[in-house]
Amino acid sequence: MRSAVGGPCRTLMTADKKTEKPFELGLVVGKFSPLHLGHEWLINQAALQCSHLLILSYANPEFSRCDVPARRRWFAARFPEHETLVIDANWLDQACAGRGIGARQVPNNDANDAEQQFFLAWLLQYLLQRTPDAILCGERYGPSCANVLSEALQHKVHAVILDPDRNQVPISATQIRENPYAQRRWMSPEVAGAFAHRIVLLGGESSGKTTLADALAVRLVPRTNRRVQMPGAGSRRERARTRCARGAVVVGARASLIDADALSPRAYPPAPAIPGPREPA
Repeated sequence: MRSAVGGPCRTLMTADKKTEKPFELGLVVGKFSPLHLGHEWLINQAALQCSHLLILSYANPEFSRCDVPARRRWFAARFPEHETLVIDANWLDQACAGRGIGARQVPNNDANDAEQQFFLAWLLQYLLQRTPDAILCGERYGPSCANVLSEALQHKVHAVILDPDRNQVPISATQIRENPYAQRRWMSPEVAGAFAHRIVLLGGESSGKTTLADALAVRLVPRTNRRVQMPGAGSRRERARTRCARGAVVVGARASLIDADALSPRAYPPAPAIPGPREPA
């Protein structure tokens, strides 16, 4: 597998190579809706080539279950060592007001490459005031984007194209959004949890909630991916049993079922989904 830096090709780097990093500041840009293992592979490869990494994420409109707070949580969980910024209209308005310049909107997701690239150049030049040495991506627009950034920033920005054919991790965010349950193996547990439905059953005692929860658990939560969380005194203790119990949370990759008392409902924090088996390395 090879990557292009500027013009010449360069072999992908590995963590055990004692090679000086060629770039001081690297830039990775994307929607990351959702952040999947292909994105994570690219970010890890970029980090091997850059002393510091800046990751930018924006989308217009936002995708279901991939909103700004969710993406910020994902980056905080998966890449706390890198500088990440998830941008939305509110952030843009505040940043523009702080710089005393006119506000702009995030380009529409289906905007052409030129519009996306000029927005990125404006964002770096006027709002962030950052000058990357390289843009690292898995798309073939890399060289043209690097040229736009180089001209706007008056600084040579190299293009590093990493695995554009997705041979390393053969998945796309579009495929995941179309069927997140079937593609959950391509997401980390922190990300996959955003696509698990949470079903709360409310009702008085002896109203049939637990029976219904049992039936739903069998239908929606495969036994191999099932665990039962029971509320304890000040903590939650997990019990490996098939049936639900009053007050239990049955957690799986597809759904979380909460059997609650309508008169004294318990508040449970979101439980992460249990992903399916990943593809062998």
